[in-house]
Amino acid sequence: MIPRSFVWKVLALASGLCLFVAFVVAGAGFLPPVGAEAKVLVPPYAIDLATDGVTVLWQTESPSAGAVRYRAAGGVAWAEAPSAGAGAFHSVRLAKLQAGTEYEAEALAGGKKVGALAFRTAPTKADEFTFYAYGDTRSHPRDHKRVVAGLLAEVNRSGQHTFLLHTGDFAEEGSDEQSTAEQFFRPAAPLQARLPVVPVRGNHENKTDLFSRYFPSPGRAQDRAEGDNLCIDYGSVRLIVLDKYVPVSEIEAQKKWLADKLAEANDLWRLVSLHEPLYTSGKHGPATTTRGRMEPILVAGKVHAVLAGHDHDYERTKPIQGITHFVTGGGGAPLR
Repeated sequence: MIPRSFVWKVLALASGLCLFVAFVVAGAGFLPPVGAEAKVLVPPYAIDLATDGVTVLWQTESPSAGAVRYRAAGGVAWAEAPSAGAGAFHSVRLAKLQAGTEYEAEALAGGKKVGALAFRTAPTKADEFTFYAYGDTRSHPRDHKRVVAGLLAEVNRSGQHTFLLHTGDFAEEGSDEQSTAEQFFRPAAPLQARLPVVPVRGNHENKTDLFSRYFPSPGRAQDRAEGDNLCIDYGSVRLIVLDKYVPVSEIEAQKKWLADKLAEANDLWRLVSLHEPLYTSGKHGPATTTRGRMEPILVAGKVHAVLAGHDHDYERTKPIQGITHFVTGGGGAPLR
């Protein structure tokens, strides 16, 4: 059965300048300092959270052999999984894990520990949990760090080790690896050491291939014709991520994919995220073309909420055709 209530909780830093949102479905620690000899550009983080696994990624400044050492929290014996080959971008899938279980992991480069993280695999059933959402972290790392500190404090206070939804625009348009690390990955490292990330492609991710390299999706075509769409089940929630920027020739296929994923959701809460909001009073205005294409499918699929970024503010609508729309774009970009 669908849980009886869905509570939207908005949290703001004391200054009132930067906003993030915690979403409660009702019915720790910082990375250790990395020595200069480790040559780490991007500290380890996790994506593709599932009941039985997660993918750990990190980036070194020069090519090296990589591996991940991991174990259930408090365990004695470590298991080790290697990356596919020597390189600067490292990606290791940890598989055959136990659902709803805490794990510790250490990233290795050249056999040396270069960072650590902890995560909890998705539960097979959970009617009550909190996940976190924010976006538009580009441009001002200092402000981004403040948002991360607020989010991490709430994660530690609540003990909700679930996942983080990022609504897009990780770094400024055209950013290279160094500036992407400075704007997003380094400020977010303490948070990503505890929460796997669900990434949404923003418009600022469209002029380089870095989004696909930092957030690889299994089976995605190299030319992105299939888009960066995701479907994730976590307890009582199905979260669907739509790539707003798929080629026009792929839109009909994307619409069918969305309808199919919603139809499969049965009694799950159905949430959708994309970068550009369908409803907003902000500077950019609503993505009316996308709204015309997708809203009938969202309504027919009985979606409960849509989460977006793009406008650098916080907005929440009253239900529109049964759907509550959120904008959470206060992660570090200039506020409006």
